[in-house]
Amino acid sequence: MPQAKTESAKKKCHTGWVCLYSGKNFTGRMLRFSGEYAVDLTKYGFGKKTSSWKNKTSDTAFLDGFGPKLRLKPGASDGNMGRFDNWATVLYP
Repeated sequence: MPQAKTESAKKKCHTGWVCLYSGKNFTGRMLRFSGEYAVDLTKYGFGKKTSSWKNKTSDTAFLDGFGPKLRLKPGASDGNMGRFDNWATVLYP
């Protein structure tokens, strides 16, 4: 089972987590995930609500909105997801 934690975006995204934010530029509500299994973001009230992300793991993660997957490269982040803003419903950490 994946581990998940909901926090204010004021909290840091620490090593070992993929962090999703409801606002652009890492603001708003933050969810942190670690693990190996697909995560249905709607179960956390976060379906189609991701506007920025950070991948603080050593593995590639993916966001999926039932179309092309968005690759979250290890150590990378994106504060403005452009056409993928508020699109994702599943995270593959």
